[in-house]
Amino acid sequence: MDEQEQLIGISDAAASFGVHKNTVRRWIDAGRLKAYWTPGGKIRIKSSDLVEVLKPVTGGVSFDGDE
Repeated sequence: MDEQEQLIGISDAAASFGVHKNTVRRWIDAGRLKAYWTPGGKIRIKSSDLVEVLKPVTGGVSFDGDE
């Protein structure tokens, strides 16, 4: 994974999709969305993976990751 890549939490990913965070968890479990686990057990999603999943749904989206 690229060291400069922004990592997004499940809640932020869910907000980007407009779905509940449990839906994002199901997508991760189903392999639809790639995820990474931190040493502390937190789930993170690369912003580029989030954009790739959003493209078919929205026709493309920009995510700047500002929190």
